[in-house]
This record gives sequence, C-alpha cells and structure tokens, in this order.
Amino acid sequence: MCQLPQHPKPDDGHTYEPTACECCGQPFWKKIGTRGRPQVYCSKDCSKLLEVQDWLYNLILDENFTPTQEKATQLRQVLWQMGNELNPYILGRKETS
Repeated sequence: MCQLPQHPKPDDGHTYEPTACECCGQPFWKKIGTRGRPQVYCSKDCSKLLEVQDWLYNLILDENFTPTQEKATQLRQVLWQMGNELNPYILGRKETS
C-alpha cells in the first residue's frame, strides 16, 4: 500500500482508493468500479513521459537507426544531461510535490 495522497479524496459519488503513479511514484486517488482502463498515472505528463521513453528506447534499438559517430555522441550527451536532471531527486536533495 502506498502513502496517502496529500490532496483530499474527491467527493463526487465515485469510489476511490490510494495508489501510486507508475511513472513518478507520487500517490494519487484512483477511481475504481468504473468502465475503461484503470488509471495508472497521476497526470497526462507522466503518461506521455513513459510513452516517449518507450518510443525512444525502441528507436535506438531499431536496426535502421544508424547515426554517425558524431551524431551518436551528441545524442548520448543530450540523454546523459537529461538524466542528470533527475539526480537531485535520486539523492534526496529536491522535494517532490
């Protein structure tokens, strides 16, 4: 069981249970007992982020993706720099919302 979300449970007549986002791990209230896919992300941004991550991973592994050494190095630098933006969260130096 995850920690309870900071914001109060919605009061719209539906049943909710606490859960954690599959992308960022933040707690949120998931609506249960309704039709459709279950909610697994706290926001559309988290959903899109994992979608882009999967797309990028598949693109890089694609045999048709053959960048030059220079462009591959540039791409690796950008990806590494983007990964470094998560370091404050990993090291516990930045508060999560």
